[in-house]
Amino acid sequence: MKLLVGSERVGDTVLWGARIPEINLFAAGESRDEVIDLARESVLIEYPEMVDLIEIVDDPDDADPSV
Repeated sequence: MKLLVGSERVGDTVLWGARIPEINLFAAGESRDEVIDLARESVLIEYPEMVDLIEIVDDPDDADPSV
């Protein structure tokens, strides 16, 4: 199961997002580590048997090259 992580620059602020399309999960935060942690916690609560199957990858559709 892939955890897609991406970012977007808005002015001086960088917004981060993480999603797992297969289970309709989305997390947003102020850092890459924060969104990964939030997504892992959500999976652990809802699908504990799947938390070890998470593969973190950069989202090619949502990556800001300036970050």
